[in-house]
Amino acid sequence: MCFSFPTALASYLLALSAGIFALVTRQVVLGCLIFSYAQMQLSELLIWKGIDTNNTKLNRIGTSFGKYLLATHVFAIGLGIILSIVFISKKKLKFTDFIPLVIGIIFFLFITVYYYLPGGYSNETHPAKNCKREEGCKSGDNRLLWPYPHRWYLMSYILSMIIVLIWIKPNMSKLVFFLIFTLTFVGTYVIYPKTVGSVWCWLASFISPLIVLAGWGVVRGMPNSDILT
Repeated sequence: MCFSFPTALASYLLALSAGIFALVTRQVVLGCLIFSYAQMQLSELLIWKGIDTNNTKLNRIGTSFGKYLLATHVFAIGLGIILSIVFISKKKLKFTDFIPLVIGIIFFLFITVYYYLPGGYSNETHPAKNCKREEGCKSGDNRLLWPYPHRWYLMSYILSMIIVLIWIKPNMSKLVFFLIFTLTFVGTYVIYPKTVGSVWCWLASFISPLIVLAGWGVVRGMPNSDILT
């Protein structure tokens, strides 16, 4: 899983491919969300490369990149909704269509101001267990333990799912969104509570092709006006 440079690279490439496929199959919201959380794999790529080569600067760059990108998931959904309405449904935007995007912006600013600006967190990321690479750091139960708070991930998940249930259509697409992201979030939280962020982002990226294919099966053949996925 997300315990080495190669696995982070593989999941990153899978997610980018899935995001592109989502866009060309009219699943703009899903595509934007996948592109957003796929960047966490780029963050971990940099972090693992820094660990592998004892390059603390690269580790810090990857850590900072991931720290701020992690709070953009709600924003990505809101942006996807706007783009889908404009380019897929081709309808006139209403005031209410901007609500998810505004929520995403407010959420990002809140996390940045309340959690990050006061500081107090390490600017480097390391595996959950203290060990030397040659002594088992790549073992299956040793994921990266991000040095910033984990408790607000639940807020991001709840906001995202509320927006999905209200704005996404058709209803079967809502079900696909809700079930897949809920099961992966709950599953990773139960199994890996200390490294839930790293594992969840890796898993969501790794299975993103399946998510997109499931969504495509729902919207394929539907008129553009009925799609906001």
